[in-house]
Amino acid sequence: MTGGNRDLVLEMRDVHASYGPFIALQGVSLGIEYSEIAALVGPHGGGKSAALKTVCGLLPTTRGDILFEGERINGLPVERLASRGIVYVDERRLIFASMSVMDNLLLGAYTRRRRAGNAVVREDLQTVFKLFPILAERQKQSAGTLSGGEKQMLTIGRAFMSSPRLLLLDCPSLRLAPILVKRVMGAIAELREHGITTILVEQNVKAVSHIADHGYFMEKGRVVARGSPDELLSHSNGSRLVS
Repeated sequence: MTGGNRDLVLEMRDVHASYGPFIALQGVSLGIEYSEIAALVGPHGGGKSAALKTVCGLLPTTRGDILFEGERINGLPVERLASRGIVYVDERRLIFASMSVMDNLLLGAYTRRRRAGNAVVREDLQTVFKLFPILAERQKQSAGTLSGGEKQMLTIGRAFMSSPRLLLLDCPSLRLAPILVKRVMGAIAELREHGITTILVEQNVKAVSHIADHGYFMEKGRVVARGSPDELLSHSNGSRLVS
């Protein structure tokens, strides 16, 4: 199926999804433009993470359409969606703890290394080290010995190494100190310069107010408000999220 808006990298049209008997999404519709940073905000259990998981294929839809670059992707396996450039970063910061930081990063480029070539991979590594200088310092260190903030940087860096076209970040600021939240959000903003479209999940509107172009406030599996971060901050529901 085609017929999507070619100005949008992602469209969700009346999407419904469930975790068994639990209804996770109830008619979610949204549109994300190329190189945009969009934030899904709202209280815990509102459907934000579920929305990301339907896009990357981890949670099947029961109704509605998801279109990526104008083509319907509902039901496609996770690995096929990943090969098309849809990359999901789990909130649990999944890494290979016994492997070095460098090896974790190179694994991100595993499926494209032969096609792209070593020179491109090395260039991408330098971009990651520019975004997160601490990873350059710790590149020979076992990933499992990193701090929580450093592990988050590593997961984002590894995702970048896969050359994503659509990057889905689930709670990138979770359990991070404020200074690290600022650093991680700054790096996410810089990804725009590489043509990467980003959707990130946050509970606190303030955490993304300086980098997001648009936000969608989700509650009980629905989008109940949308607009700029400033507009969501002034929204009566949004005021409950500001820490």
